Amino acid sequence: KRIGEEARLRKISAAAIRALGESQQKGGGWTYLPSLGQRGSGDSSISFVTAAVILALRDAGVPKDSPLLRKSAECLERMRLKDGSYSYFPGDGTASPRGAAGRTPVCALALDRDVPGALDIYFRHREGLRKEMGKTLMHTGAEGQGSHYLLFDYAMAARALDPGRTDIRRALLEDVLSAGAGGGSFLDSPVLGRPVAMA
Repeated sequence: KRIGEEARLRKISAAAIRALGESQQKGGGWTYLPSLGQRGSGDSSISFVTAAVILALRDAGVPKDSPLLRKSAECLERMRLKDGSYSYFPGDGTASPRGAAGRTPVCALALDRDVPGALDIYFRHREGLRKEMGKTLMHTGAEGQGSHYLLFDYAMAARALDPGRTDIRRALLEDVLSAGAGGGSFLDSPVLGRPVAMA
């Protein structure tokens, strides 16, 4: 089903891609906190933001070998830890699989690297994420987890999910339904305002 005039949508898409190129951090990724400037490491890229942008650019048809995607993949690769999880920022040596459980599937998917292992990390540590559901303060979990990105984490884990992994599929469905706010809407963090509604 068409959602708009193709020529106009291509123009908007090209403008969005240019804007992403202009907002790319020195280290190759993207951030949702531009106020950080360039952190002490010289890079304020954030792993899961970078991963989501990589996926969006690929969905928009940007070739994987383009300088934009190559540089961002290199940035994300630098945030990959030995255990297969991903740090929040480059050079953050304090990350643990438990604290990184939510962001790891989207990062692995963006790099096409050990997505099954990333989903296993999510599955093993999902209870720590769920304990943050509904809290108003952010990053208060034992490993820095927060409620304000749970629905994003669930959506990205679902995108990475192999349909054959019924164990993770059931767990993910349970996690999403636990965020139900009534009337077909969902809410992970009350401080962010209105719930997300299902169409």
